Amino acid sequence: MITNFYEQYDFAKETLLEAIKKENNVILFGTGPNGKSYLMNEMKDVLEQNGYFYLDSTACDWSPDYWEKFLEKNKVKKWIVGTNYLGQLSTTFCESVYILINMDKYRHPRYTSLRSGLVSIN
Repeated sequence: MITNFYEQYDFAKETLLEAIKKENNVILFGTGPNGKSYLMNEMKDVLEQNGYFYLDSTACDWSPDYWEKFLEKNKVKKWIVGTNYLGQLSTTFCESVYILINMDKYRHPRYTSLRSGLVSIN
């Protein structure tokens, strides 16, 4: 059981490495600051060595058709995307096959009053 931000981050990293070995597409989800961009930056060399296109944030809610055309235009075969908008799973990525890594339960402790990083509901 994951009990804090650091365990969540380590689990996400291990899961990402397994997905890369299996050549899966990946979506990192979290409303932030959960470590999505940090993880992609940390894994930059591994992603590039394995032929991954990575986008640390999809700024807009693209249609599935636009997303597919974007991938084709950029000759993308494998990808990893970070998003903080859960709605994209049913819009932009609804026709894509991917592994979802949920990093939303804990935030970096610097940004929360709880040392675990658990989001407090006030």
